[in-house]
Amino acid sequence: MTWMIKFVDENQEVLNELKKEQLQIEEKCRENAYLTLEALSEMQYASKVVKEALRMASVVQWLPRLALEDCEIEGFKIKKGWNINIDARSIHHDPTIHSDPDVFNPSRFPVSLFLH
Repeated sequence: MTWMIKFVDENQEVLNELKKEQLQIEEKCRENAYLTLEALSEMQYASKVVKEALRMASVVQWLPRLALEDCEIEGFKIKKGWNINIDARSIHHDPTIHSDPDVFNPSRFPVSLFLH
């Protein structure tokens, strides 16, 4: 949460877009003082901000896995039973996966990834 606040504070356009989305939801829900599941599903940009904050400041640095069978990945032989650590941070900051990986850009996540 702290990282997300930092990233939003440093990005006025992101803050403006979040405010715009929240005000639109508030207008629709004036008669209901409580946040509904329907209102949550309308927070598409807010959801992108959360995803981008998690990408930029991963709380999980690596993902431990157990090799279930012998295999070879890019010339490296991995034997069944070996413990493998997937470097999540490197993946999240890889310029071949994310353009401008060090830039906070919630719009990199398409709307189609959201559940309605």
